[in-house]
Amino acid sequence: MSNVYLAAVLEYLAAEVLELSGNVVRDNKKNNIIPRYVLLAVRNDEELGKLLVGVTIALGGVLPNINLVLLPKKTEKAAGKEPKSPSKAIKSTNKG
Repeated sequence: MSNVYLAAVLEYLAAEVLELSGNVVRDNKKNNIIPRYVLLAVRNDEELGKLLVGVTIALGGVLPNINLVLLPKKTEKAAGKEPKSPSKAIKSTNKG
């Protein structure tokens, strides 16, 4: 009985990984599932990421991660800009 249960769980996990990997492939407009897409699918899924936290996927690479310090800062001048469209500017001044 436990063999059947184990087989069902493994089949479900394989189907889940393949489905998520297929979604990544489609999002990247490619045709083949490669280890990179399997890694991206697993690491971006919360539950599979927890389950496979210590697993290394060969040729998968790493998740892209940019430290926030290295990103350009948003200035207050850019945040407070007026709308570019004249019609939007007129509508926003008429509301007050």
